[in-house]
Amino acid sequence: MDHSDNQLDRNPFVAPDELLICEQFEKTGFVIVDIDRNRFEEFSNTMLGFLETSVPNDFLPQDRTGIFDQIHDWLPEHHLNDFRLKIIGLMAENPDLRVTLYWSIAKYLWMLVGNELAMQKKLNLSIQLPGDSSSLLPIHSDVWSGDSPFEVVVWMPLVECFESKSMYICPNEIYLGRELNPLWIKSKTAEEIFKELESDLEFITINPGQVLIFNQNLPHGNIVNQEQGTRWSINCRFKSILSPYYRKNLGDFFEPITLKPASRQGFYFSEVMDIS
Repeated sequence: MDHSDNQLDRNPFVAPDELLICEQFEKTGFVIVDIDRNRFEEFSNTMLGFLETSVPNDFLPQDRTGIFDQIHDWLPEHHLNDFRLKIIGLMAENPDLRVTLYWSIAKYLWMLVGNELAMQKKLNLSIQLPGDSSSLLPIHSDVWSGDSPFEVVVWMPLVECFESKSMYICPNEIYLGRELNPLWIKSKTAEEIFKELESDLEFITINPGQVLIFNQNLPHGNIVNQEQGTRWSINCRFKSILSPYYRKNLGDFFEPITLKPASRQGFYFSEVMDIS
């Protein structure tokens, strides 16, 4: 397949309002989109409730404005992991949180992935304090460790993210142009790969109320947060139900959320009639 030959603008089956989003994703491997403000506020307020549940009241400021950005003022770094895991546990106990996230970006997933979707069963939370070197995610591509190449990652910040407070990604057009082969990748450390790609990495600038959807085949990661605020970001993976899964199986890591009646019946009759 020639990735440089974009057929979308000549495809009469692609609606005009999808064209810009699809072309950008084909070119760079990621898009940043605005989401419904009410759904974002609902999500953010739920996360604020989890924060307040996880911390004694006398530790918190009376004014909760900007509290996500400022937790480093009262949360010691050595308590960060326990704090994060407690909130992740609260997130897992609230199924409505996944529903809110899904409906805030559903139309973009339908454009980029399809409308028969499998969704990661548990949302992930990243919290990176200023100067914190314990929360680093070295450069990687999820497919290097056996993930399906058919997944996308939805990355939603609760705070303004930019430069070292954000994540970086190697754009699709640059990564594919380098023609990096698996043998080269396997022979290098993450640090060596980072140095090789460093000049081409793009740090994402994104605001609360926006979502990054990116191709997790592309190398990405983060560095030490050298800004003044703390980063909070949620991430979750989506894929077509009918695409290959590799090491993360349906039912274990992914849950079908929008399987259509024709597919349900097709699976049933395929099994009954032993059609392979």
